[in-house]
Amino acid sequence: MNETVIPLELDVAPVNGNKPTKGATQKTPSNDLDLALGIFKKHIEKERKATVNRGEVKAMIEEHLKSSPIMKVESFKGELKTVDGLSPEFKTVLGLAYLKNNVYLYGPAGSGKTHTAIKAAETLDLDFYVETGLNIDNFRLFGGNSPIDGKYHETAFYRAFKNGGLFLLDEMDRAEPEVLISFNTAIEQGKALFGSEMVERHPDFILIGAGNTKLNGNENGYFANVQDHSVKSRFVYVELKLSDGQELNRFEKPEHIELVKHIQRIRREADKLGISSGIDFRAMRNACKLWDVKEQMDLGKHDILALTVYNKLPDNEAQRIRANVNKS
Repeated sequence: MNETVIPLELDVAPVNGNKPTKGATQKTPSNDLDLALGIFKKHIEKERKATVNRGEVKAMIEEHLKSSPIMKVESFKGELKTVDGLSPEFKTVLGLAYLKNNVYLYGPAGSGKTHTAIKAAETLDLDFYVETGLNIDNFRLFGGNSPIDGKYHETAFYRAFKNGGLFLLDEMDRAEPEVLISFNTAIEQGKALFGSEMVERHPDFILIGAGNTKLNGNENGYFANVQDHSVKSRFVYVELKLSDGQELNRFEKPEHIELVKHIQRIRREADKLGISSGIDFRAMRNACKLWDVKEQMDLGKHDILALTVYNKLPDNEAQRIRANVNKS
């Protein structure tokens, strides 16, 4: 079992006889079990139960710890620490960010790119800044002096670059290549001109880009610009893609899970036919929202699937997918 870090805010008498300490942090599995056993025993004695079978209780706790590991995420600002209980992709992003690598997250809509960047900033104890690559220009990145009062108007990139923080350039694949080249120059040189101020890159500045494609143009039904090699070469690529199981884990109601399974089957059949269905987590979420109000809206399952999945496709492709789904 991996070492766990469990902050406790309880006054308990550990069964090993040690003096209780409020707010103590136990760092070994054996101490975790001893503390837990002490809590169980104390509670049972209060209820005036007869005896405690230590072996049975210990087995129950061990089984619980296996299925539901307790996790504490610690900031590793200045020191890289092991973080248990997180997805491999998120651990990779944290490690790259700690090493000050520029990270590019790519994957379908709803795969958690923005959420991953936000959680990385929180875990690293950094301020979070965001700008979208759609219709971005040099003014939105680098700011400029107002023609009215002559004062410099700050941008999110300026604040993160100067003061430190995690800066997310969302929809980076839709930005104009010329803008990213000038942006790339600032990242590479470690300093940039904002208005009339030359700013040095803060040691705690971290850059994450995000998009639906690999920066090579249109891909899998997503519109994007082809970005310059000088930009692409300065990022480490991390793919975020939800598995069928991960998608299902985001839903709780049995009827939602069954509906999502059906939508996943539609996507699989589309893939077999070589059709880009565009089905992602957001389509599933929208379908479940409609399911909850289907009676009020007088909708059947067929209508919901049409609204959230099939109507987005050319008629001939939708018909081919429906035919395959009905056969399976």
